Amino acid sequence: MRTVRSSSAPTHRLQAVASHTTSDASSSPRDTSKDTFLLILPDGGKVSYRFAAVEGEENEVIVNDTLVLTYTISEARSFALEVTSVDTRFQGATTHIPKYPLLTISSPLPTAIPDFWAAIYALFTLYKENEHIPFVFSSFPNADEIRDYLISTGLARSYPKSELDESTSKHVQETKNVLFLSRGAF
Repeated sequence: MRTVRSSSAPTHRLQAVASHTTSDASSSPRDTSKDTFLLILPDGGKVSYRFAAVEGEENEVIVNDTLVLTYTISEARSFALEVTSVDTRFQGATTHIPKYPLLTISSPLPTAIPDFWAAIYALFTLYKENEHIPFVFSSFPNADEIRDYLISTGLARSYPKSELDESTSKHVQETKNVLFLSRGAF
């Protein structure tokens, strides 16, 4: 690759993009042949994804050639973030609010918050139509840390709880661990 000798910001940005989009197979122990390039982060990092070959298998989000998280998409469970009907007789009964499939998120190793942020960016890029992305953590070593980060920054919120619901009801049990990533907060 030819290097342009200039100190301008646009030139540096173009060089960063070029260096991240050209392949250097010797620098990565992962098999990246099936990864699909998705986006470049503001810091120049590269985000890719790999969709599952078969429904029900894990999809992958890769940041800088490192697997950050895997997720499955539920065919049976979908959720809507119904904030306006909480504590009314319409809670859980509305049909005009779009429901989105539940993602079950896992990670083989603890995930750093900046890498998880990049994975959220990837999910919102992949699922552009979703205003919210409902998800639950599965096997995720530092799920509590990530959950605290998401809730405290407003990037995610838990399913609205109602004082009218009994704590043992099926609806409460089904939604107690569901979080919603919010495009509006991102």
